[in-house]
Amino acid sequence: MLRAIIAEHILFQFRSRYLDLHCATARERYELLFPSCAKFMIIIFLIIIFLIKSFVCI
Repeated sequence: MLRAIIAEHILFQFRSRYLDLHCATARERYELLFPSCAKFMIIIFLIIIFLIKSFVCI
């Protein structure tokens, strides 16, 4: 029973991602991706700022 539930969930995710990939425009896919990457982008931005500060010696 548990295997069937897990398999159904995986199949549903695969199907929805496949449809999103082919039905969504590039802009829609980017807008869906951005919130999940926002924290990562902030960390990268801070690292770049610190690197620039150390290079300029501020």
